[in-house]
Parts: sequence; C-alpha cells; structure tokens
Amino acid sequence: MKQALTQRCYAKVGLERPRVRGGEDFMQDHRGETRNTIVERLSRAQLSPQGHAVRKAILTAFAAGGQAPSVQDVAHALGLPFTSVLKACRTLAAADVIVWQDDTTRIMSAYPFSGIPTAHQVLLREETPCYAMCAIDALGIPCMLGQAVSIRSTCFFCHTPVTVDIKGGLLHRAYPSTLVVWLSAREDGCCVAEARCPLMNFFCDERHLHAWHATCPQESGTSVSVVEALEVGKAAFGALLT
Repeated sequence: MKQALTQRCYAKVGLERPRVRGGEDFMQDHRGETRNTIVERLSRAQLSPQGHAVRKAILTAFAAGGQAPSVQDVAHALGLPFTSVLKACRTLAAADVIVWQDDTTRIMSAYPFSGIPTAHQVLLREETPCYAMCAIDALGIPCMLGQAVSIRSTCFFCHTPVTVDIKGGLLHRAYPSTLVVWLSAREDGCCVAEARCPLMNFFCDERHLHAWHATCPQESGTSVSVVEALEVGKAAFGALLT
C-alpha cells in the first residue's frame, strides 16, 4: 500500500521513482537497511572484547574532539600497549569498520565519522563540529550518541545549503521541507567509503535527485525521505556504542 502510494506521488509530478536495480526497495521489509551494513561487517569480523573496546574508543574520541584520534591516544585512553591497539586497528580496517592508512599507522575515518571535512557537517552538543562520511552517516550520529544534533550539508545537485535538526532520535526540522536522500546500492570498490559514501547525499527535492540521476543512470539505489533515511541511520549506527 505504502509503496503504491509513494509511486503515485512520483507520478503526480511527472517523475519515475529511481529504484534499486532489479526492482528491490531497501525501505521495504527491512527498515531501509542496505546490504553490507556496518552491523553485518562487525558480525563477520568476530572482534574480540579488546577489538570492540578499541572500536568504541575511536568513536568516542571522534565525538569528543571532532577528529580522528591517534593510535597512541587510543592506547592511552584504554591503558593498552601500542602494539595491541595497532593490531586491533588493522583488524578493524580489514573488516571495513574504519578507514586506515597503514604506512603511516593513522586512523583516517571510522564509520559514521570522517577524519577529513566533507559536505556533511554535524554539530554536536556545545557546537562541537564533526564530519560524517555521507548523509546516512550524518543521520546515524545522533542515534548512536543519543544527542540532539544539527546537520549542515548541501544539495548534491544545486549546492543549496540544507539543514536537518534531530532531537530525541526524531526529525525535528528539515530545510527545505522537501529534502530527500539517495540511498546507494553500489557494491564495487574496496570499501563502502569509496563505493557508496560519495553518492549518498541530500537533495533539495525529488526533481533535483531525478535530474542528478539522469546524468548517471547506471547508479543503483533508491530515493528516500529524510525520515526514512533517519531510520536507515538508526538501524546502522544506533547500537554501535552499546
């Protein structure tokens, strides 16, 4: 019923809803979870308790300072030897839980946080800024931290500034109100950060998303509302610090 209603809404404005290749709809039956989610990757990694402690310490450091911690920082915070944390970071990178630069032994990013500025800035409590790797990650951060946040981004098509405020895990405000998100299903690439994250962006409205998709029709995925995208972020990242 919901799917048919959504399709009729698209027809009213003369658009065909962009869909996942093969007719799949990520919002159907699984609350928008995409394949190869962070939860699935963590499950496959079968991390030790120490590995999970390192993972959580990295995320906590990102939230506190808005930037990637060093291996030394994580080792000091946990009271662990440098070599133990280094080994854990390499395991996390192999599982595509963090983005890692092995030659410099540096943590670059840790889903959902980006260690370098992106189009998706997330303002945490006391206006501490951090960056998300994509629109879905930005929406997942408040769910993971249990904090109210304000997301500042841009429409991927026209570059108009957009704002999303989340409070209590719910959408408080979105500007413009017609905002939508592209949920990528691309599977190629060595990691999600390279394959999908650059594509999962905000758009002012369906017309702008459709105009962008017309320039790259080979991209598989689906468009979702901000409320639906928030559910995707919650499912992906909500339990990462529990």
